[in-house]
Amino acid sequence: MLSVRTSCIISAFVLWVNEVCGIIASYSEKNSAQRVYQGLVELQHRGQDAAGIASLSKEGFVFKRGLGEIKEVFSAHSFGEHEGPFAIGHTRYSTSGGSTSIDIQPFYNPKGAALAHSGHLHPGAWMRAFNNIPGQSRVDSNLLLQFFIQHLEEEDALNEGNFFSKIVKAVRSIYQQVKGSYCVVCLIANKGLLVFRDPQGIRPLCFGERINGENNKEYLFASESHFFQNLGFNLQEVRPGELFFINTKGELYRQVLLQKTHTPCSFEYVYFAHPKTQLNGVLVEKTRQHLGRLLAQQWQEAYSHLNPDFVLPIPKTAITAAKSFAQALQFDYRDYFEVDTTIGRSFIQAEEQQRYKAVQQKLSIKSEKIKDKIILLFDDSIVRGTTAQLIVKQLRALGAKAIYLVSACPPIINICTYGINIPAQDELLAVNHSNDEIKAYLEVDELLYLKKTHLHDTLSQGSKLLPCMRCMNKVV
Repeated sequence: MLSVRTSCIISAFVLWVNEVCGIIASYSEKNSAQRVYQGLVELQHRGQDAAGIASLSKEGFVFKRGLGEIKEVFSAHSFGEHEGPFAIGHTRYSTSGGSTSIDIQPFYNPKGAALAHSGHLHPGAWMRAFNNIPGQSRVDSNLLLQFFIQHLEEEDALNEGNFFSKIVKAVRSIYQQVKGSYCVVCLIANKGLLVFRDPQGIRPLCFGERINGENNKEYLFASESHFFQNLGFNLQEVRPGELFFINTKGELYRQVLLQKTHTPCSFEYVYFAHPKTQLNGVLVEKTRQHLGRLLAQQWQEAYSHLNPDFVLPIPKTAITAAKSFAQALQFDYRDYFEVDTTIGRSFIQAEEQQRYKAVQQKLSIKSEKIKDKIILLFDDSIVRGTTAQLIVKQLRALGAKAIYLVSACPPIINICTYGINIPAQDELLAVNHSNDEIKAYLEVDELLYLKKTHLHDTLSQGSKLLPCMRCMNKVV
């Protein structure tokens, strides 16, 4: 009998709260905080637990932070021009622990810095010095801020050079000692904006610039790029191990400090990223279309004798791959789900009960279309099986004749230590269970996963990249 544990487990050795999120930073002589707010709205799919914005002017910092989604925390008229030319923002998706006001980013250090971080830092000796500061958040991002300030102060005391050279040395210390995934935006009082990405480039980070109507340069950084063009920014991607600094005069400095093998997260392509975002020079939408065509080849090889009445994607991430899959096989494609867009993404809910409730509230099926039909249900991935199990039960109750389930991702069989909320192996449906056992548990007639080699070869771009697929590989 297949048993899947449904409670969220946090291992005893984890002493720090970690999170992967959406970040944004802006430099503009006017309305930087407003632009950061607009960008956070576009990044809402990356986190819905909490949000915060920090802006910096000659007068100092202004913070706006709160629990909930972006439009619950802020309104479009929350920001004024007095808030300065620099601003950073953060939307939080907690990968362990709860959401409390003390953990809302950007974090502040009274020595004159505010920092927001997307990623997940591995426990290390450097953390312990900052882990028991009274009244301080134990979120890894806050510990990183304290570590950075400490090293910046050391450089300030020892180095008579310019400020950029001091920042370079402080960030190099981070690269040498801090393991894990991290994209960071940081405001430094009286100095400017610092941005950097970890040497492996695990989490995405984009950079844009434009000339405004007053012939001044403006800069924008964000976790994703799908909204850059609408705002008129030229797009680049921050390279792994690259540092940017913009001073109070608007002068930009950039330098690659350390590069290792580029290992972008595979799950960004499969689930997290917006389809119009560009990752490593390729639209996520095009990647998902290609994966759909590869799955069509797999279906033809394994199940050419089966002919569903239609392909039914589980909204919304699966839609792109499902359409290309159906088109390649000349299967009918149907969109019979009604989606309540006020309900957030189910996968990034912190607890199993919340995920189950989110699926129930978010999706409803046009019941009259299901009776006596053979349905090919298409999902972006199967992690815990929460969404698939609930929807299959609904389809069965509505009279579906047969249900085939296809996943545009290989089986998830390992925890993620780089920021995706997969904290315990015993939560994972595919761990230690055969396809037949999973089919019985989900009550589907057939089950097809994307081959791991197909995902790897698609994302590696001819050996240019080595995509991180840790969650799809067994620990050796």
